Amino acid sequence: MEVFDGKRRYDVIFKDEGQDTLPATEKSPFSGAASKCSMYIDKLGEQGDDLLWELTKDRPIYFWIMQDKKTKVPFIAKIKIDDTPLGELEVHTTSVEIKE
Repeated sequence: MEVFDGKRRYDVIFKDEGQDTLPATEKSPFSGAASKCSMYIDKLGEQGDDLLWELTKDRPIYFWIMQDKKTKVPFIAKIKIDDTPLGELEVHTTSVEIKE
């Protein structure tokens, strides 16, 4: 998928990593079946002092998509980058508000 942010053009590559089970933890109340995906971002023809380039050209961003049990609306339950200049990064969804 090609993305243009008004200044630069990127290729964004998504990959289905299959199904996974998120365990219940103190970080998030959401647990259960989730679809695991990965995303690579390749800034075409450019390189330099750009954190986005450093994080995603060779290192995927993983994310887990779950479905709200009541409304069946999908949401991102977890995001993880294994290696950043600051170490591993994990983001967990703590609440979801769906307005019908």
